[in-house]
Amino acid sequence: MDAVVGAEGWVRSDGETRFLVVEEVEESRRLTFRWASFREEPSRVEIGLESVPEGTRVVVSESPLRALACATLALR
Repeated sequence: MDAVVGAEGWVRSDGETRFLVVEEVEESRRLTFRWASFREEPSRVEIGLESVPEGTRVVVSESPLRALACATLALR
């Protein structure tokens, strides 16, 4: 799968299969995607790369989409 906005694919890890859709790509800086499995709630994952004196720091965050949707509605 190419890491381009709108790309779709399947990921299999530890016996679980997830479908993902790429949302944002910042070359050499950040990748954001939504993914879901057949057993868990969908979530949004962001993988960021940060330069540090020792090399590169990889920062991964995952947020449930349901919580994000509730927060968005509360702000309207």
